[in-house]
Amino acid sequence: MYITLRCKDCDNIDCGIARRFIPEDSLEGCTREVNDEIAEMYSHYANEVLPFVPLYKNFKTACDTTNKIYDFLRQVYAAPLGRKIDQRGKATTSCG
Repeated sequence: MYITLRCKDCDNIDCGIARRFIPEDSLEGCTREVNDEIAEMYSHYANEVLPFVPLYKNFKTACDTTNKIYDFLRQVYAAPLGRKIDQRGKATTSCG
């Protein structure tokens, strides 16, 4: 299974394929080959957990949750690259 990461939303500071400046309207990014469990966790964190962290009343809980998500994202960023995605959102070349 592949998940798509968009450069404008990605926090991978060690990425070797991203440009320095990504326009706000750009759809460029990459795909990462992950198993079903990681893909489900990625979707869960991105859609059901992270948007609500700013609403947490307990600062320590918010920090712990954010750190847990960043630790998980390191797994995603370490996954094998699939394809690079151009500015229009089209898969271009194989990265791996």
